[in-house]
Amino acid sequence: MSKKELFDIVTTHGSIVLGIVFLVLVRLDMINPAMNFVSSSEGQFLLTIFCIFALITSVKNAAGIHKQRLKNWKEKNRKP
Repeated sequence: MSKKELFDIVTTHGSIVLGIVFLVLVRLDMINPAMNFVSSSEGQFLLTIFCIFALITSVKNAAGIHKQRLKNWKEKNRKP
């Protein structure tokens, strides 16, 4: 497995895991606001990591979509 593949796996799965964690933490904060899970320093750190992972994953997916559309356009407009 290359470093690029490992990076893709970490960012994608990290986004999924942290997304689930934040759904749980937000729900716990709704039930018991005194626990202050989301606005604690640890929660803010995890939120920052989640945002970075989500941004990286989104940019990679958008670039992949653009690359595929460009490839399809070139194939469609290729002259024999």
